[in-house]
Amino acid sequence: MNTMGTNQTGNEQNIVNFNTLIARITTLSGYNPSRQDLAIEQLNAMKIAGDALIATLTTCETSYKNSIAARLIAFDNNDKFMTRVINSLKVSGAQSQTIAQAEGMVRDIKGIRASDKLTAEDIAAAKENGEEITQNTIHNKSFDKKVENLSKFVNLLSTIAEYKPNEDDLKCESLASRLEAQRQANEAVVTAEAALTSARIARDKFLFTPVTGLVDVASDVKLYLKSVYGTGSSEYKLVSGIRFVKR
Repeated sequence: MNTMGTNQTGNEQNIVNFNTLIARITTLSGYNPSRQDLAIEQLNAMKIAGDALIATLTTCETSYKNSIAARLIAFDNNDKFMTRVINSLKVSGAQSQTIAQAEGMVRDIKGIRASDKLTAEDIAAAKENGEEITQNTIHNKSFDKKVENLSKFVNLLSTIAEYKPNEDDLKCESLASRLEAQRQANEAVVTAEAALTSARIARDKFLFTPVTGLVDVASDVKLYLKSVYGTGSSEYKLVSGIRFVKR
C-alpha cells in the first residue's frame, strides 16, 4: 500500500491525514461503527471543521507576518532620522539643558534593540506548539518602549519655542504623524498576534482534546477497523500507515 503523504508530522498534517483516512474508509462497505462520532457523516463534519480552522489559521499567520513587515517599515531609519532631529534642535538656539534632556530621550529611542537570540530549546519548544520562530524576532515590548519614548520626545519638542525647523519632515506636526503611524503599526502587530494565538489555541483544542479531538477520534477509527477486519487484513492495512501525531 502506498502511504506517500501520510507519514508527515505537524499539526496541519494531522488534518490532511484525517482527510485521507476518511477517503479510504469510505471505500469499505463494512464500515459501520456503533459509536455515532465515528460514523462517516460525523467524520466528514469534523473534516469540514478542521479545514475551516486551518484556513483561519493560515489567514491569521499571513496577517501577522504582514503586520510585522509593515511595522518594520514604519520604524525604518529611526536612528538616522532622530539624529537629524536632534541636530536641528542643537542649532535652534534652545538652551543647553533642554538640548541635553532631548539628547537623553533620543538615546532612549535608539537604545531599544532586538531580543537576545533564542536557545535551541526555545526554538524546539516553539515548534512543538506549531509556532514559526526566526532569529530576528523583536519583542513587542521593545516597540512599545520605542513608541513611548518617541511620544515623550515629541511632547518635549512641542514645548521648545526655539525649535522651528524649515524642513517639513522635521517639524513637530510631521513628528506627531510619524509617532501615530508607528503607534498604529505596533498596535496592528499586537492585534494580529492575539488573533494568531487564538487560532492556534482553537486548532490545538480541535486536534488534541481527549476522546473528542481529531487525533483520538482518528485513532479510534483505526482501532475499530482492526477489531472488525483484523490486524493483518487488507482493510486495516488501508489505514494503518496513516500517522496522527500527538503533541
